[in-house]
Amino acid sequence: MSQLTINTMCLLKDEESFMEGNHHLNETWLTKREDSCWSCKSDMRCVVREIYNGLKALQNHRDWKPIPTYMDLHSAPLSWNCNFDKDLAKWSLLMMGSDGEERKSSILQLGNILKRQGVSNDVLEKVQTESMDGETAHSTHKSSRRLDAERQVREDPVVRDYLHKIYFFDYLVFPFSRAPLDAKYQTDFWKIPENR
Repeated sequence: MSQLTINTMCLLKDEESFMEGNHHLNETWLTKREDSCWSCKSDMRCVVREIYNGLKALQNHRDWKPIPTYMDLHSAPLSWNCNFDKDLAKWSLLMMGSDGEERKSSILQLGNILKRQGVSNDVLEKVQTESMDGETAHSTHKSSRRLDAERQVREDPVVRDYLHKIYFFDYLVFPFSRAPLDAKYQTDFWKIPENR
């Protein structure tokens, strides 16, 4: 999804160059991808612990601003971007799922958003067609490694605990359903009851 977003932004920023270069929204612009998962391999406990520690270091040292790593940028909570926590009402949110029907619905919504912003019909058609037409070269939503990672997320309480710590605030800022979260996080557990 990140590559599709980057390509769409490039198209919208400089339509003429994008079209003249005969670029496609599913192109992979990065020629070299580093093995960025530390040395965790398929150990999700290791991955989420490293993500948590890296993001915690960024959060705790805003005064000297360490340079975020590739993994920090890809795993940071959505609510850390664009002052979402303050200006959410100014944004049109687009929920994008990996399922084909969810993706199609989201792409149609994106088309409506772009149309309201005055984007040309040619660009609208390109975005809608190419977003549904295949995937980037490093797409993971159908890979066996992703399926194994998702299994670990469902079944391992340590992995789930880290993920809740990392992303819970996103569930407060955005209108996400809390149903997939563990029971404690489906409630407003941090609030003090008014009767006290």
